[in-house]
Amino acid sequence: MKPIKAALYTALGAELTWAWMMGHTTIWGILAIFAWCPLMGFDLAYVLSPWAEKLGFFGPEKEKDPSGH
Repeated sequence: MKPIKAALYTALGAELTWAWMMGHTTIWGILAIFAWCPLMGFDLAYVLSPWAEKLGFFGPEKEKDPSGH
């Protein structure tokens, strides 16, 4: 899941930067507020949350037990 999340951050960040440079600020600002910022917020919530282990998509991947248990 980390490659997917990294691709989302990169794609949205690139789109928002391009739109900002082209002057299309209104709709892309809304996209930043409702899409890109919450994604980054979820990562922060993972770090701060006491229930972080139950979230599968965010945070570090769990290491597999080499013994198979």
